[in-house]
Amino acid sequence: MKPPELVSATQAELDEILALAKAAAFPQPQYELLERVLTTFAYVMLALQNARMTLKRFRHMLFGKQSERRAAVCKELGCRAGDEQEQASGVAAAPSAPPAAGERKRAKGHGRNGADAYPGATVVVCTPPSVQAGQRCPECGVGKLYLAEPRVVVKMAAQLPIGATIYQRVSVRCRLCEAIFTASLPAGVDAGKYDASCASMIALLRYGSGMPFHRLDALQSCLGVPLPDATQWDIVSKAVDGPRQVFEELIRQAA
Repeated sequence: MKPPELVSATQAELDEILALAKAAAFPQPQYELLERVLTTFAYVMLALQNARMTLKRFRHMLFGKQSERRAAVCKELGCRAGDEQEQASGVAAAPSAPPAAGERKRAKGHGRNGADAYPGATVVVCTPPSVQAGQRCPECGVGKLYLAEPRVVVKMAAQLPIGATIYQRVSVRCRLCEAIFTASLPAGVDAGKYDASCASMIALLRYGSGMPFHRLDALQSCLGVPLPDATQWDIVSKAVDGPRQVFEELIRQAA
């Protein structure tokens, strides 16, 4: 296949092509396809001009990251096939030679986790205050702004295992008839003192991480949100019926 001739075009020229296509009464599906093609062309050209863009990042940007590496899959399949052949022939595999004293395995990382490693984090989208995608570039006045790869900053903060929020419901009373009008709680907040998440967190700390009730009691008291150990037991014991019924139903269906 003959390589195509490389073409360079400014954003103004691309916008002019779109304007001519729209004036020529292009069918809407074909016009949208042409617009997406030109937008992709401009985005790819800007990415290639970026000094920080590597070939690997460019490939991930276009085709996404591979969930499985072909070499690893082939290696695993090869190992399984070899094990099956050895078992069929009755020949035991020879133990592999221990690594030499001077050889050391390279560390896979340095303890750094990317933003993808925090699925439970709260995501806050920050938008520029004065510009948005689709506008003219305020720097050159010619180009058109498009969405680029966001700059991600991971910010971690400490918090209590069990937090507390005090809702002060303002009340007003008539001096004559003594009628009282009290503000309602916000939507989604019930009148109970302990949220359902309290039982889950206490159970995870006690039975999942081995943290006794009295230690959580001391920690909560030290941080200004007391939660006595006896209260923790009451919260967990009242909430255990729901998960127990689900567990028993799973056993029944698996039987």
